[in-house]
Parts: sequence; structure tokens; C-alpha cells
Amino acid sequence: MGDHPVTFRAWSQGYDPADDLDRSILATRREVFPLLGLDPYLD
Repeated sequence: MGDHPVTFRAWSQGYDPADDLDRSILATRREVFPLLGLDPYLD
């Protein structure tokens, strides 16, 4: 799918509040996870 490897790290390793993507993910988790009975801060 491309020439560059995709890397990731587990959410439990923390998030970077300066990173736009991390902030977006956390905002989504805060809105959606409680509706599903899940804690947005746990993996």
C-alpha cells in the first residue's frame, strides 16, 4: 500500500497532547466509548 512502513504504539503507552491525531483519537474515545459502556482511558 506504500513505500513507508506503518508504525504504531499502544494507547496504554500514553498519548502526546501536542499531536493532532492523538487529540482527535482521545476526543472520539471520550464521546463514543461511554455510550458502549467502555472507559475511554483504558485499552
